[in-house]
Amino acid sequence: MAESRTFDRKTKFFIENKTSAELNVYWINYDGEDVFYKKVNAGDVFKQNTFVSHPWKITNSAGEVIKIVYPKSKDTIMSIDSNHDVSYKDLSPKN
Repeated sequence: MAESRTFDRKTKFFIENKTSAELNVYWINYDGEDVFYKKVNAGDVFKQNTFVSHPWKITNSAGEVIKIVYPKSKDTIMSIDSNHDVSYKDLSPKN
């Protein structure tokens, strides 16, 4: 079961909805319970500050789970396409 653990490694992520339908975003808390955070319309982007060990659940409007994702240690865009594939893009500055 996915659940949030520690809160010592801050990060932020963006969920980019590249589907043609709305997505729902839930944080999975320390007890493994879903906490609704945001409805992300088709084409929109949702930004969230979080921690690396905190899982997030993405569902469709019917509540069917599309993905459970864990944020990367670097600021990242997670793009979800119409096949429900997730791609990651690192937003950290290049040295």
